[in-house]
Amino acid sequence: MEIIKQFLKFIKFVKFIKVFNLMSLYFITLLTFNFMNSLMFSTIAFSQTGKDIHVLDWQSAFSKSYEFESKKNYKEAINSLNSIYQDNSYEINLRLGWLCFNAKENKKSIEYYRKAIALKPNSIEARFGYIKPASTLEKWDIVFEQYQEILKIDKQNTYANYWIGMMYYNRSNFSQA
Repeated sequence: MEIIKQFLKFIKFVKFIKVFNLMSLYFITLLTFNFMNSLMFSTIAFSQTGKDIHVLDWQSAFSKSYEFESKKNYKEAINSLNSIYQDNSYEINLRLGWLCFNAKENKKSIEYYRKAIALKPNSIEARFGYIKPASTLEKWDIVFEQYQEILKIDKQNTYANYWIGMMYYNRSNFSQA
């Protein structure tokens, strides 16, 4: 009910704007979009196994994970995200992959990055993340494969091109390098 009252106040504000030139129309559109966006995301709840997880819970968990990470307390950062964990969340799996890598839990890190890649196969960010723990574990074939997948998505990616060239060079495959 409170949200409806806020929206009605917003509409009254819009009615007071007298000059409807292109800039004010753009401004009103932007305000309306932002208001509706915040309205939508403030009331959405995600459900998994009968447990409702609200956006505020997500914001709090991610915020805590960044706070703990800044203090190099990776275990607590991981725990804060595990409290809202959803297997089908790209963002949570990506973040947990990064935190597990920093916590030197490379096998767990790889698993989270695999889940993120499965959820968004064209994610270059998740593939670069996957490369870090795979490199630490010296799984060079997997690293090479991920660079190739990145180049299928973005042929001009300078970072992937450089490192795949270095891998060819170190394998003495100079024509490919």
